[in-house]
Amino acid sequence: MIDPRQQHDDLATRLSDGLLTPEEQAQIVQRAERDADLARALEQDAEVDAALQRAFAPPPPVFPVLDDEPQSKATPAADPVSPATVEQEPIQAKPRSRGRLVWYATAATLAWALFGWQWLSRPGGPEVAFVERPLSEVYETSIREGFQPYWICDDEAVFAETFRRRQGVPLKLGELPEDRVMAGLSYLGGLSDSSTSMLAHVDGKPVIVVVDRLKNDWRPPVGHDEQTGLNVFRVERAGLVLYEVTPLDEPMLLPYFRPLTPAGGRDNAN
Repeated sequence: MIDPRQQHDDLATRLSDGLLTPEEQAQIVQRAERDADLARALEQDAEVDAALQRAFAPPPPVFPVLDDEPQSKATPAADPVSPATVEQEPIQAKPRSRGRLVWYATAATLAWALFGWQWLSRPGGPEVAFVERPLSEVYETSIREGFQPYWICDDEAVFAETFRRRQGVPLKLGELPEDRVMAGLSYLGGLSDSSTSMLAHVDGKPVIVVVDRLKNDWRPPVGHDEQTGLNVFRVERAGLVLYEVTPLDEPMLLPYFRPLTPAGGRDNAN
């Protein structure tokens, strides 16, 4: 028997991902006006989209001060704000009328389609030239480049949605011990040009976890790399493959990754 809640979530996901025809979209909007559960699923998906749009929003332009007065009297320009430093608001469901609720869902979806992913793919953005190479080399490249994440993601819903959009499975990261700190997410390649990487520090040492669909796994070498002194660990979960690349002798982050299940379900580590 099909779970209605899962069906609603699937419809909301297909709508936000632009996988429906205009006729199908209109049918969902009409149906949501009569189905409170579907309307709620659309609203939640729209709120996640809005949070993602905030997370990926480009920094506002900073214009020079045009003034004939001496520089000391000119109004100082505002410091540029990067996506990594923007404080994200918590995602909270708020009661709204069904009509407005559906409008918000549609508007957020269109906004993300028009601006969010365009910004990610804009010229000068992060480009991944994918070549098959040991993950220890991916790690060393990230170190040479300063080990800086592409963006900081401290919102659990946005974290999960990032992996759902890129790898098809939402992931959650369990609460880490004090000696393990997530730095953020990045796109370093690794298994494919769709791989998502999490950068972290474990006991002060840089560690990366590369995540991709299992079908993209070309089985890079695991174990100890004599040349770099790094260790590579591998696990499979829910159709995904995760590699941890670390100078430490055991995986310290892989045990904390879990597929995110619908409300009322149970997390599955396998």
